[in-house]
Amino acid sequence: MAPSSGTRSDLENETLRIEVYDWDYGSSADLMGWAEVPLRGVLLSGHIEASLVMFDREAERRDKERARAVPQASKGVGEAASTLPSSRLKQAGQIEGSIVLVSEPEHTQFGDVVKRLKTMTYLAVQIVRCTNLPQMKPDGTCDPYVSVVWAATSQQTRVIRSTLSPQYEETLYFPTNLSRISSEDLAAKGDIVVYVLHHNPVAPDDIGFVRIPLSKITASQVHRIEDGTGGAILRTRVLDESPMNLKQQGMGESRGEIKIKVIAPDDPSECLG
Repeated sequence: MAPSSGTRSDLENETLRIEVYDWDYGSSADLMGWAEVPLRGVLLSGHIEASLVMFDREAERRDKERARAVPQASKGVGEAASTLPSSRLKQAGQIEGSIVLVSEPEHTQFGDVVKRLKTMTYLAVQIVRCTNLPQMKPDGTCDPYVSVVWAATSQQTRVIRSTLSPQYEETLYFPTNLSRISSEDLAAKGDIVVYVLHHNPVAPDDIGFVRIPLSKITASQVHRIEDGTGGAILRTRVLDESPMNLKQQGMGESRGEIKIKVIAPDDPSECLG
């Protein structure tokens, strides 16, 4: 497969369509069957095994003849709709093979990205950028991504390759699982921990982390912002601090900086989007 400009998660959510033709010299090739294969799982195994299908033209012809045979005047509304010709599919064999990803997508995304729902309240963590990260590769760069952990849930940004100062501008959304949430409920979910890691095919390498106490967020200034869909104006707590130093556990020296903005609901009746 050719490289993708999106993330690995984007690619795995796509469907691969495979078509089998009967080549005919001097005329157009005849379609013998097709299969639509979800890429999730297939990219990991590298193996494809699927059933081919084709339109059953004979069944379609019978449907049309049956529709013509029923007098128009005797058709009820429901009957008329049910006797309209319909395209049917029939089995057309099996296909088996392998799939090779020629190169990874431009960015790597681990896991599924949380999509906002209008009926859910969220805590939003905006990852703006990292600067002055340590060298992790022989070429003097690294392949960094950010993993945010809160309330036993983690979300990750895409991997940005070969840089020491990645610009993310990504927002990670954490559902609170409550349609209404109080400051006490929010604080009980614990601190936000932000990890910066170097993508390694074997295992990720730790660059550094920062911890953001929920007390700093619940005590932050209240802002009114749009909900992101051009709809309501929401009351939210916004923590927008200067870049924070990344550190490793038990070590004092800085491992670079990270710029983060955290947005949390203020009014329990409102949903953050």
